[in-house]
Amino acid sequence: MKTILEIKLQVKENDPNITDEELRLCVESLDSITHFYKRALVVLIDAVRQKEAGHRLEFKAEIAWETIEQMATTLTKTPQEWLGHNNIPGTETQQQRLKSANALYRKTIKETLRLKAIRLKAIRQIRSKDIQKREEELGDE
Repeated sequence: MKTILEIKLQVKENDPNITDEELRLCVESLDSITHFYKRALVVLIDAVRQKEAGHRLEFKAEIAWETIEQMATTLTKTPQEWLGHNNIPGTETQQQRLKSANALYRKTIKETLRLKAIRLKAIRQIRSKDIQKREEELGDE
């Protein structure tokens, strides 16, 4: 089995001996790796924006650096090793987890939109009352 790095190099070199399955699993692996990079970076950026200082900021920077090192090591694994059997696209377990995640996402989005609609309605009511009050004040003058 080829490592993630070997597959990446084959793609860059336009090697015709790469299979669709290798590409598919490599893309899924790289997507997962990108998630860890992004998460570490977001935590570090938030710490800087919050103006955290001293040991807390140093700690978060160290975690970000460790993530970079771990993900570099990950490239030496095969996609199957990195993803694990239950995370390979198309397996029953992965499909069930994906279905559950999508359902949770849709439910969360629906609830978020519902709450935004409630807030928007409340804001419109407040503005309407403010306008009426101002019109009454102007009418009294």
